[in-house]
Amino acid sequence: MCSAFSENDINTTLLVTASKDSKKNFSNLKKKIWNFYGVKNRFSIEWLNFIYPNIRFKHFFHGLFVTFYLRRNNYSIIYTRSEWVAIFSSILIKKKTILELHNFKNTLSQKIIIRLSLSNAFISLVCISNALKNELIKYGFNKNILVAHDAVDLDLFNLNVDANQIKKKYDLNMTKPIITHIGSIRKGRGFNTIINAAKDMKEFLFVFVCGHSADIEIINKQKDKKLSNVKFIDFLANAEIPSILKISDALLMTYSSNLDTLRFTSPLKMFEYMASGKPLISSDYPVLREILNEKNSLLIESSNSNVLQNAIIKIIDDKEFSNSISIQALKDVKNYTWSNRAKKIIKFMQTSN
Repeated sequence: MCSAFSENDINTTLLVTASKDSKKNFSNLKKKIWNFYGVKNRFSIEWLNFIYPNIRFKHFFHGLFVTFYLRRNNYSIIYTRSEWVAIFSSILIKKKTILELHNFKNTLSQKIIIRLSLSNAFISLVCISNALKNELIKYGFNKNILVAHDAVDLDLFNLNVDANQIKKKYDLNMTKPIITHIGSIRKGRGFNTIINAAKDMKEFLFVFVCGHSADIEIINKQKDKKLSNVKFIDFLANAEIPSILKISDALLMTYSSNLDTLRFTSPLKMFEYMASGKPLISSDYPVLREILNEKNSLLIESSNSNVLQNAIIKIIDDKEFSNSISIQALKDVKNYTWSNRAKKIIKFMQTSN
């Protein structure tokens, strides 16, 4: 989003909270960070030396710290994902503050934000789904809310890949159809459903691209079971994901009902899947239908490995159907680029009170 704001002639600075790990990671990436994230338009990055205390109210104190920093600097608009930064900035600085929300749990900070909507002229909301907007209105937020679903950089997918070369690079079987899942395999992502399907589908290769620290234990346990048609690829730079997607035969988004963000989600990988030109198999939930439908994806019952197996077989065997949903997804996703999202938000910032 910082890159997209910059592309649209907004002078943008990203404030990053410093920690030992984040500074180390940045130091390792400093010379190639733009390529690592596949970012074209550069912007300023500034470090804030705030070390999160190991206490319950750490986000409260972080919001206060950042707000005092903002008071000393001349920013005209504050755009944040931090609820406490939004609260303190809108009260203490009295400059236009845009909070982007991805979830709603009616926490203390969210209750305060709803109350602020009654009297504070400086705070506005962007949220990632209509379901989330409706929830906020139900709980009493009474100002204009912009819905801006997540998005994708289509330029990253404008490439030709040598399938054999990519398969060799990641040590993938050269002949089996590739069924791919990108992202975390923690609770609610349908990992066990995919594994159970893989046990009965030895003629397919199931590829997981993940590597978050919370996934490692799950990965290690599964590796011990030695399923020969399951392959794990460690965390990849965002710029490398398109090549994996483009050599896949089917892409999986197998969310289940125990995912805590499912009611309001707008998954990044959904838009990346759509941009790849490859067929997408997705669990069927109302919030996902804000983007997906029967013409651009294969929507299935969640947490059912037999249904998933049948869906994979349909994608592989029915090429006319697979091509049809892939082509439609590619058409639909052109409305959901980061640049278009930034334009929409900029217009909202200029017109919101």
